[in-house]
Amino acid sequence: MTKLFTKPLLLSLILLLAGVIAALTSGTIGNKAITKPQISEPLVQPTTTVTAVSAERPALTPAEETYIGQLWKIHDRVKHSAFQLTFAGMSYKLGNLDRGSIKEKVVLQTEIYRTALADMAKLTVPPSLREKHDMYANAVKLYEQASLELVKVADDGKEQHLLDAHALTERASSMLLQAGDQFWPGEFKPH
Repeated sequence: MTKLFTKPLLLSLILLLAGVIAALTSGTIGNKAITKPQISEPLVQPTTTVTAVSAERPALTPAEETYIGQLWKIHDRVKHSAFQLTFAGMSYKLGNLDRGSIKEKVVLQTEIYRTALADMAKLTVPPSLREKHDMYANAVKLYEQASLELVKVADDGKEQHLLDAHALTERASSMLLQAGDQFWPGEFKPH
């Protein structure tokens, strides 16, 4: 069976991803080098005045604020676990984890997703946020499925499980970001 990625290619991709994340988080470095010089006077006098329309988000109700605050505590664990799950799969593919070690790491993540789903079921969800709540819960379920798929790698060593788990985490990540934009619009997104 041919390998999908070689070890040097995966290492290069990881380093590239780390570089992109570092560049995004250090925003001030690149911004100063790219900004255009400021012109003190306009070259052409404006003939009309344009009023900026503010696209402000409506104020949250107390029930929405309470729910979003409670979900944040769950989200923090889920987000961290998603990174752990991804890196466990990458580490296995690079040969840094054996089948027993990946199972050990992934089983912990599976439990985090199950706990998150149980905690989410206890929340009082305002009707205005029900659709996004359900989307978020479905994303957590996909992460749980991905973790179970990675455990199969430990059981039989078949790399197809890595590919299947990756597809599940991609879908979960997209759903998590979409729901998160509603709940925490200013949250830093590492992608």
